Amino acid sequence: MLFKKILVGVDGSRHADKAAQYAKGVARTQGAELVLLACPGHIPGLVGGAAREQLARDLEAEGRRVVEGYKNLCAGTEVRYAMEVRLGDPANAIVRYAEENGVDLIVMGSRGLTEIEGLLLGSVTHHVLHRCKVPVLIVR
Repeated sequence: MLFKKILVGVDGSRHADKAAQYAKGVARTQGAELVLLACPGHIPGLVGGAAREQLARDLEAEGRRVVEGYKNLCAGTEVRYAMEVRLGDPANAIVRYAEENGVDLIVMGSRGLTEIEGLLLGSVTHHVLHRCKVPVLIVR
């Protein structure tokens, strides 16, 4: 199978860093585009008005900070890449992005930033694995 677009969820954790490195290698060998996607979280429904707008700006800025941390991953290589930020529940945002953008493969770390959540497999990774219709590669 030839992959054309590979999505990797990044959050700044060492597991995401490993997944991004692995995804870059797969993208390089396949001639695929690599999409680095940060999903900093969602805004609770109870937050409204100006506070909601400010929280959205803060989350967007945090997502950009995270994804910019991966800028050097592909710089200076032949790997084509894009950096994206999506607000919302991270698992839902990853699945939705994959469905809406023709992603062929999702690469994720086995855990994210929180070591307590998902002791065996990160909760975001677990949800993506069970909800997504495209192959998901989990990097330990």
